[in-house]
Amino acid sequence: MRVLTYNAAAGSLDVKTYSPFLNRNMTDERDQFTISNINPVRSHQGEFITGRQLDFNNDHRTDIFTANGSKWAYSSAAQSSWVDLAASTVGLEHLRFGDFNGDGRTDVFNADGTQWRYSDAGQTGWIKLSDSTVGLEHLRFGDFNGDGRTDVFNANGTTWRYSDAGQTNWIKLSDSTVGLEHLRFGDFNGDGRTDVFNANGTQWRYSDAGQTNWIKLSDSTVGLEHLRFGDFNGDGRTDVFNANGTTWRYSDAGQTNWIGLAASTVGLEHLRFGDFNGDGRTDVFAVDGTQWMYSSAGQTSWINLLDSTVPLGMLRFGEVSQ
Repeated sequence: MRVLTYNAAAGSLDVKTYSPFLNRNMTDERDQFTISNINPVRSHQGEFITGRQLDFNNDHRTDIFTANGSKWAYSSAAQSSWVDLAASTVGLEHLRFGDFNGDGRTDVFNADGTQWRYSDAGQTGWIKLSDSTVGLEHLRFGDFNGDGRTDVFNANGTTWRYSDAGQTNWIKLSDSTVGLEHLRFGDFNGDGRTDVFNANGTQWRYSDAGQTNWIKLSDSTVGLEHLRFGDFNGDGRTDVFNANGTTWRYSDAGQTNWIGLAASTVGLEHLRFGDFNGDGRTDVFAVDGTQWMYSSAGQTSWINLLDSTVPLGMLRFGEVSQ
């Protein structure tokens, strides 16, 4: 019997072999060894692929990004001092995020009016993706074909479409007149592809990888402005989050009644989201004065992260539209 133990912090896989007939472990080098540099598809990879969570060092924890006017920087899992990235005067309002080359690290995306381009893990000069005049306000991001690279999504008024890793001509998804302002994105069925979410006033619904008609999730009158998204139970599907004034709560994959998280009066406008401890569940982040802090999976009291004077508005955790 092979016994495999994954060490997430070290990125390694320990392999042991046990014989039930001999009732002992086999310890020769063929039967007991360690495989290093493991980078598996984790349950929350989709959150990074869509650019909703940032990971510049590929440690599977959410990093925080900022720009000070002359350079970009990030804090590793919101726990380290600022780590310098590329020197750049391109500010936060002109940037988006995703993994466009599939190496597991978050890249920085920009549309300069004539082309789409990215900086590899935010550390290089601009690398061209495609010639395009479609600007950031008309773009969203996700992995619609499940290849592990971030695609660029657009709605042109009659059709949803995407560019594969931002490098191809438009590829048609579904015919739809529902525009970007009414859409959000996540993986609601856990198949590793980004789905398109909508709340129409009476129900939540999604289009599978943006390629199908609407599929009902739940009956709900709670609209997009009161919703956020993450994976709060670590099952690999995107959950729907809400704060009702006294309690945080979520709907499992958008398909269940509300499930209570922590009691809290901190509202959505003061909250951000990421996986700061690397356990595969989405945590809730807030700032209290100069203290960054998080609630583990939205279920615990506040846990302190880094002390910082950089205000919440100057921080990025991922796709600003989400």
